[in-house]
Amino acid sequence: MFYVPRFFHSQHESLAGLDIEASEIRMVELSRSHNGIVHLECAAAEPLPQGAIVDQRISNPEQVVLALKRLWKTSRTRTTRVAMGLPANAIISRKIRLPAGLTEEHMELQVENEAHRFLPFGPEEICLDFEVSAAAPDANGECEIKLAAARREQVAERTALARAANLDAVIVDCDSYAALNALMRLPAAMRQPKAERHPTVLLQLGSHSAQILLLQGESILHERELEISSAHLTRQLMERYGYLHHEARLGQTTNVLPDDYENALLQPFIALAAREVRQALQLCENATGSQSIQRIFLAGETATLPGMATAMSDSCGIPAALVDPFEGMLTRSSTVIPAAHEQASAYLVACGLALRRFD
Repeated sequence: MFYVPRFFHSQHESLAGLDIEASEIRMVELSRSHNGIVHLECAAAEPLPQGAIVDQRISNPEQVVLALKRLWKTSRTRTTRVAMGLPANAIISRKIRLPAGLTEEHMELQVENEAHRFLPFGPEEICLDFEVSAAAPDANGECEIKLAAARREQVAERTALARAANLDAVIVDCDSYAALNALMRLPAAMRQPKAERHPTVLLQLGSHSAQILLLQGESILHERELEISSAHLTRQLMERYGYLHHEARLGQTTNVLPDDYENALLQPFIALAAREVRQALQLCENATGSQSIQRIFLAGETATLPGMATAMSDSCGIPAALVDPFEGMLTRSSTVIPAAHEQASAYLVACGLALRRFD
């Protein structure tokens, strides 16, 4: 993750996770008691107008800022510090090996030198971060370093939105890392001992983008973009029934749609999505040599479509289930959570970003 500016922050300071997707903005705020129990303080969402975000880039910043201000007003949160996400395709990641035992200063210098060898940008154009693996050094006395880099202009694009909405973006993370961070705290993901964990799959099915992550424990073995989005289903609704965009979105949200919608549009869309995931899964297995995938976790707006999890399980022959990132959290009686649990899996990234408060 990238600190903005790069300095350590106190775990006692409040922090909201802010996930800006093409269809809506989601925020989650968490706290943690002295006994380690996580409390859900707030979870809320605000829809975005069509065209505010196009191809995962900010197309109309004014509309996004107005939506952010509405979200903060309705959520009633008092925090202004936020952790924001960048789409996975905006991040360049690489694993390198360096001698163990380097001082922090020498480690940073070596990482920067290695990064500039493979990055297609100049050092002044990028934000760079790294993480030293917790695994013991290898026989050559080297340790694994996970590198992440992003174009400075893309980081600045997101943080500028926060500033315009009177928010303070202190962390910018990768959406897929944040999703993994939230997934790894759930009992279903942590059930096996580390040494015995078989690969699992996280399907992030957003409204306009999707990706498949092949996971081994807390590591991403392989990552692929998918051509699955509920935006395609929205367009079909508009074409078939003459809906305006906001009417189609409202029908999808409330599930109040024409009688033939399920047979004519929904079921064919889900079947097509399941076939694409099965093919992508085979490509992931071939690329990594992984077998015995234990489970598929589904998250994101498109994942909540009725029958999606069952279709994935039947098509891939692997148990599949929706993720609830709020599982195991306590909720205070005064907490404002407008319909969050009804679409809980869509909050996975926002929840992972909010958990950065405790790093």
